[in-house]
This record gives sequence, structure tokens and C-alpha cells, in this order.
Amino acid sequence: AAVVIQIDEKLDRHTIPTLHEVCRRHFESQPPREITIEICRLDSISIEGKDYLRDIKDQVRFSNIPEFLRLELETNDNPVKAKPGIRK
Repeated sequence: AAVVIQIDEKLDRHTIPTLHEVCRRHFESQPPREITIEICRLDSISIEGKDYLRDIKDQVRFSNIPEFLRLELETNDNPVKAKPGIRK
């Protein structure tokens, strides 16, 4: 089963623990689920928020990820997975 987790407004040290817990539950589910992180409207993201997304980028897909964030999360070896047709 596929799961969509929406991030709305901000991702910082106060909201990361909740996102972490939600993701953990789905990562550990049986059978494993395909997880999409949908960026609905991101007003602010802290360094910790970027670090967390970077940590999980190999386990999830991103939807509606802003160009600035996609570029920050990408590396030459491991580009961020985006769904076809998603704003880049």
C-alpha cells in the first residue's frame, strides 16, 4: 500500500519528531509501504529539517518539492527521486 505524508508550512526541530515517528511506523510496517512526502506549502525549513529529508531521501519519494530544496538535497551519486510530472 502507498502512503502520502504531507508537510505543510514548516519543518524544524519542533516538527521533525512527529514526521520521524510517522515515517518510522511506515518504514517498519509489513509489508513495506511506498512512501511519498508531499510538500504542500513550505514557508520555512531549518537545517535540521533539510538534514532529516536528506537522511530519508533513499526511502521515500518527494512530491511538489521546490527547486531550491531539491537542489540542496541532491548529490551527484544519489539524486532525489521525484514522481514524473511533479514540479521541479
